[in-house]
Parts: sequence; C-alpha cells; structure tokens
Amino acid sequence: MRVVAFAGLVALLGLTGCPSVGVVCRAGTVPCGSGCVDPNADQRNCGGCGLACANNETCNAGSCQCQAGTTSCNGTCVVLDYDARNCGSCGNVCTGGVCEASSCREACTLGVSVACGGACVNPNTDARHCGGCNQPCAQGQSCRAGACTFDVVAACYGTGQVVGFNAQTLTRGALTSVGTNPGALAVTGDTVLVADGSDQRLYQLKVTRAGLTLANLANPLGATPNQILVDGQVLYVANASSGTLQVLHPVASGGDSVALDAGTAEALRLTTATELQLGMNSFPEAAVKVGANLWVALFGGGANVNQAVVKVSVANALVPAEVSRFDLGALDLHSFDGGQAIPRAFAITSHQGAVYAVLSNLGPDWKAAGPGMLARIDPDAGALSSVNLGSDCLDPVWAAPVGTKLAVSCFGHLSDDFRSTDHAGLALLDENDAVIGRWSAACPAMTDGGTCPAMEPGRFTVRGNRVFLADQNAGRVVVLDATDAGLVEVRGVADALVTCPLSGTGFGNVSDLVSLP
Repeated sequence: MRVVAFAGLVALLGLTGCPSVGVVCRAGTVPCGSGCVDPNADQRNCGGCGLACANNETCNAGSCQCQAGTTSCNGTCVVLDYDARNCGSCGNVCTGGVCEASSCREACTLGVSVACGGACVNPNTDARHCGGCNQPCAQGQSCRAGACTFDVVAACYGTGQVVGFNAQTLTRGALTSVGTNPGALAVTGDTVLVADGSDQRLYQLKVTRAGLTLANLANPLGATPNQILVDGQVLYVANASSGTLQVLHPVASGGDSVALDAGTAEALRLTTATELQLGMNSFPEAAVKVGANLWVALFGGGANVNQAVVKVSVANALVPAEVSRFDLGALDLHSFDGGQAIPRAFAITSHQGAVYAVLSNLGPDWKAAGPGMLARIDPDAGALSSVNLGSDCLDPVWAAPVGTKLAVSCFGHLSDDFRSTDHAGLALLDENDAVIGRWSAACPAMTDGGTCPAMEPGRFTVRGNRVFLADQNAGRVVVLDATDAGLVEVRGVADALVTCPLSGTGFGNVSDLVSLP
C-alpha cells in the first residue's frame, strides 16, 4: 500500500459526516433490517433486501445466476453430475438408485462419494455439501478437506472492508466491514489478520462457513503498519511511520505464552513482545525471513537518507537484533536524463536463495525517475547487486515468486492529475533475472462505448501459477497465469474481477491480497 498517495484520501474520509438516525451502511452495502447487506454478492439479498436466490444460484452483480458447475433445466439450476432427477442430462431420472458421475447406479461406487438422497457427492470438495450432506458454503468460498474457506481475501482500503473470492470460479463473497482503512493482510490457520493504519490496530477475521466474521479482540500497532509477516509462533509487523519492527506473539488469558493456533473459534490473544527501532526517517515497509534472519526494506526519508535493506537476527524470535545494513544508494539507478532517482525500497521477497528488494526509483517529485529496479542480495556472501527491469516497468511496488520465476508489479508513471499511469503492469523474470514476460495495464479500446478506468497496479498474491493483481484506482483484481512462455491474461483490465467498491472520493483501492492455505 502506498503511504504518500493515501494521505489525502484519509483526510477526505475524515470529513465525512454521519447521519443522526437510521442504519448507516458502508459503500457497496444497503440497509436491510437492523444491519447492512451486499446486494451484489449476497444470495439472500441479491439486488436488494430480502430478494433471495434459489438453490444452486449465485448472486453476481445483483442478479441471480446458475452457479459454476450447474446447468439450467426448465429454469432450475441443477448439477448434472449427481442430480438423480437430471442425471447427465435434463430430465433423465434415476429410478430407485443414485446419480454418480452423470450415470444412474444402484449405489455410490467412487471411494470419495457419499449418498445425499439420490446424489453421490464428495464432501471433501463439494461446496454444496462441504463436510456433509446439504451443508453449503457461503458464496465465493471453496470446499477443501471438508471445510469451507476462501481462496483469496482482499482488503478495500478506502471503504473499510474485506472480501473473499474463489480463485477458480472468480466468484466473490459479500463485503465485510473491518476497521477504517484496512491495509496489510496475513493469514494463520483460519484467521485473517488485518492491519489498519488509521486505527493503528490489528484486527482478526475468522473464516467460517458463513463467510468472514470479525473477532472481538484487536491489538495496538505502530503508525502505518505496512506488512504482517507470520513466522511460526511470532508475528512481525513493519510499522513504516513509527520506524519499528513490532513483534507480537500469542498468550493465554493468564499471560503465559501459547502456540500460535488459529484453528479455534476464539480470537488469538496477542501481546507485543518488543519493537525494534530502525531509526528516524527509516520507514520500514516490509520484511522477509531467510534462515535465522529477517531482511527489512527501508523506504527512507529524503535522498540518501536510510534507503537501505537491514539484516536483523531473529535467532531469538522475541528479541530481534540488527546485524547490518546494505546502502541502496550505492547502486547504479540508471536515472533518466541525468535526473535524480531515489532507491526507495517498497517491498522485499526471497527467491532461489537470494533476497530481492523492490526499488520504487522515485524522484523528488514522487514520480519515476529511472527504470524499475530490484536490489539483489546474496545472503551468504553479503553481496549487493541490481536488476534492471527496463523502462516498461516504472515504479515497481511488489514482488513474489511464481514457481521458479519471479513476478514484479509496476505502478507506472503517475499523471499530473493522479488519475492515470503509463508503463504499468506486471513483469515476469526467469531464473537468471531476465525479463521473459510483460503484461501491460493499459486500458483496451472499448468497442461498446463504455469507459475503462485507469488501472494502478499494486500488490498481488499467488496461487500455483496464477497471479491475482490488485488495482489501487478502481477496486479491481486482474488475473494472470505465469507460464514458461510468459504471462497469459485470464481476466484483464476490461473484464477484471470487481472486488472493492468506490469510496466517496471516487477511488476503489485494493490495498492488499492474501492467499489462504
């Protein structure tokens, strides 16, 4: 999440008045009874309060439609694979038997199947019968090992919400309110952790069959918590404006340390063990662990002020200690036209045994002053080098491995009115740090007369070889597959997954994404 770009947005949100009477709902939701519902993705209130979808239907943009994997038979959505009244085809009735794998049989024969009436279903993977007969998951969830969960959860910074979705069907669930401006996300077990910089709180959301449920415990954080790193029994939080690395760990109600086990109905009881001071004007943005050390990316203050990567020993997880610093100003930044580029480390990851810090390479005017760059550190040799992403990737903001490759998102060159970017997208690097694929976030030509809001790529998460890339302008998520040949667009800018509603200022900022196990 970009620290500077959101300062004005937070100020504007703070000026919004609250009505004195009635139910006040956040963006994308409407009053219904004593609460608020999401009419675009709530099967019980699809298109409006009390308008329920039928069985096997999903709510998509306020309209009930057949769920993925179902077929409409005479206006009813059925699963041809196991519906005993429509087995394999509409109207094919299994008399006195069951339907399994689109065929009528006397009994369920597949080892994974159980009989639910006349249907043979797999309770380990079937979201309509997850964990047992007629136990459906919430919209947007998948069923894994008999438990309902989301594949990906996204944070909506400007509207104080989070939302989960299914990585295969790309069906999203209902919006859930949490905090004021949720930024960084992490996951442990069945708990989604949400860091809110405006509230300076760490919130917890339980993933249940009903969706996402806000827990009743919240922990104090430092100013501008930009990343949460879950490491075994410890949580590390990079607090940018506080200049600290905060260490939290779980405790029992009596104060004794306990295992970090989120597989319970109760919220995690966390306490702060320590905060490692990284210096004034250091602005730590993110951390990654390699062996017994954390590597922390420092955005820094003015030019040549704490633009660095810090090596921190966590041999004692609760008492981190700084070991050394790598000065990023020592790198050749290939500045444009002799201008000044500042290597602001905005993210960090590990890949193929090396540490990669993402350098925004901004000038004094906060715009790209040189090509996108990565700082590469060999942890064993302590050697610092650079990777030039080229002028097609300006102002990179995030990086993560995709198998044997490395993906890097590029925010691009920001226009003077802060409403559009160019040279934005995603770059894919091979094992030799060579760019082998690029995807451009440019809006395509609209043939239907519609409009395409500019995309501002931000963070992303990875599931398998699939990349889910956040848009910080119009609340969308682009879906790309990384292959040996490069990047393949699954859902591009024009048909991206609409994830976060627009705030009162007209922005829809997907500030972070996290993939659930």
